[in-house]
Amino acid sequence: MNGKYIVASGNNVGVAFNDDYESKGHEYFDVYSPELATHYGEVFWTGKLYNFFSSRKSLKPSTKTDMGNNELPQEIVERFKGKVIAITGYEMDQVMVTPTGKPGVNSSADVSVPINWAYNHHYMLWMTGSDSEMKYVKPQPGDVSAHGAPLKWKAVDKPSAKLRDDPSIPTSQLFSEGNGGESRKSFHGYPNGYAQLIESPNLWHITPMQIDTRNRDCGVRPEDVKNCTTFTPGPEPKQARYGRGIPKNPIYSGLLECPGSSRFGGDPIFYGEDTKTRQIVTSYEMIPYGSCETEVKDASSCFEAAASFHIDTTKTWKNETVSDSSKPRCFVVTREDGTASATYVIVCHLGHRNTQTKITKTQVQHGHIINFAVHARDRTCRRLHDERRRHDVSSRGRGEG
Repeated sequence: MNGKYIVASGNNVGVAFNDDYESKGHEYFDVYSPELATHYGEVFWTGKLYNFFSSRKSLKPSTKTDMGNNELPQEIVERFKGKVIAITGYEMDQVMVTPTGKPGVNSSADVSVPINWAYNHHYMLWMTGSDSEMKYVKPQPGDVSAHGAPLKWKAVDKPSAKLRDDPSIPTSQLFSEGNGGESRKSFHGYPNGYAQLIESPNLWHITPMQIDTRNRDCGVRPEDVKNCTTFTPGPEPKQARYGRGIPKNPIYSGLLECPGSSRFGGDPIFYGEDTKTRQIVTSYEMIPYGSCETEVKDASSCFEAAASFHIDTTKTWKNETVSDSSKPRCFVVTREDGTASATYVIVCHLGHRNTQTKITKTQVQHGHIINFAVHARDRTCRRLHDERRRHDVSSRGRGEG
């Protein structure tokens, strides 16, 4: 698919290696993803597991950002039903197809999308079998693969997987080397005797992430691939290249840095203090006893937090500040006579102050501590403007087995 590969072995580059798997008795099949259509400056990423512009309180995945489950060729499904396929390598390409919207009809006319048109940041591809399925799951603590999202895709076994004759055989496989721009010429063939096994394969699921960097003045159709062969950048937000601007004869697009713009995710350093696109959301939590991991920063925040809990009082509410390092920085006390108060503690002495002040159940028999956390909502890597022209791209994958 991508021509000859240069293979390295240890410190030796260009070692003799037969990368023509068909000549070694292996077979292959082609699959095409659904169409990827983007505007200039847009990040296409189906790995984001919620609509970025909807409420973060909702963990419901956005169907608009998912390419769904795609069927393997019917002859492959029928051939390996109840059997095991051994995947010994794969190749990928990003192509413009002819006729548009009908991938695979005329594959000999496919035109590879230049990497400086649509930068392939990374992709993840799963192949599942009849005893597995794709599901959204909560990532484990410390799992960076979810990029901070509340849910992520994972192939999981169905209950029927345990009923198979040999439950040790994999029901699914993940294909992702994490390589992006160099993915076409990165060799994904396995050594002799090695393969990824899948029982009864039937579906595949891809989550590509790519950045549209093609200057529309250069054209975006298959016949335009020879236009602007020397990289010609399009407009870039002020935040790109850390505000230094586009240099003379650039070799890459500043969009690859995923810079924020004045519309989405812009940093006030570049766009001024009135930039509204980076949202800081502060929330407060009331705990009956224990330690406050993060303290309320000042008295006004303390009183604001106390008011946000809408504590019922039959008489008066009082806000006060005191100087007592033995108490939590911010706490609320409700009393049997119907009064309540919010107290902010000012620490005036010099030196290190214990920020993990403990408070016991006895101390808060009629009161609570306020704790809070700050979350930054960063809308980066979004469209630069409402450019209406687009190019239509399909990702083409090849599995060899």
